[in-house]
Formats: sequence, C-alpha cells, structure tokens
Amino acid sequence: MTVQNGLDRLLDGIAVALREDVLPEVDDSFARSQLLAAGELLANLAGRVEWRCDALAADVEGIHELLGRPSEPLPSGNAELLAARDGALADLAEVQRRGLDTPELRAFLTARLDRELAQVRTGMYR
Repeated sequence: MTVQNGLDRLLDGIAVALREDVLPEVDDSFARSQLLAAGELLANLAGRVEWRCDALAADVEGIHELLGRPSEPLPSGNAELLAARDGALADLAEVQRRGLDTPELRAFLTARLDRELAQVRTGMYR
C-alpha cells in the first residue's frame, strides 16, 4: 500500500530538520535567528494548511473510474478525501497484485508519473 505523509507531517519534518540538522552547523547569529524563525513558521503552518481538495478529488475519481466504480460519492473534507485517496490507492494496488493490466491502467499510471516528473523538473525538490 502506498502511504503518503500528510502535509502537516511534511512541514513538521522540515522544521525539525532546520532546528536539529542545519542550525547546529550555522555560526552566524543572524542566520541562526532566521533558521529558528523559519522553523517556527513551518511548525505553525503545519496545523493550518491542507492539500488541495480539487486535486485529491480528481485523484480519487480517476482511480474509482479505473476500477469501474465512478459513481461512488466523494467526501468533501480534506482529511476525509485524504483517507479516500489512501483507500483508493490501496484498492488499486490490490487489483494490480491480482494481475490487472489494461491500456487504461497503463495510461493512468503514465499520466501520474508524468505529473510527478514535471514537478521534479520544476526544481521544487532541490
């Protein structure tokens, strides 16, 4: 099963890395204060931001359609959509383990891979 970190956990992880890994290596007092402030901002944001619900809904709808159940109603809340996406991904992984291999599945997975690669090419992971 594919488990993705929640946005709050990702932001908390960045804040911890700044405090515990980067800060001890910085000698300049101004840079240290800026790192501490950035870590505090990230930790504060962690509980306040959400994944984009439209993107989550599109992911879940795409998987449901691929699995032949496009009429399932989707939840409206962010946490509920994250749970629905996790469940849909788990269902997709299960049918793949059982041998599902269709042109639709390949197109779906190719589109998801292309989307992820496009994000990497933006430099957002540098």
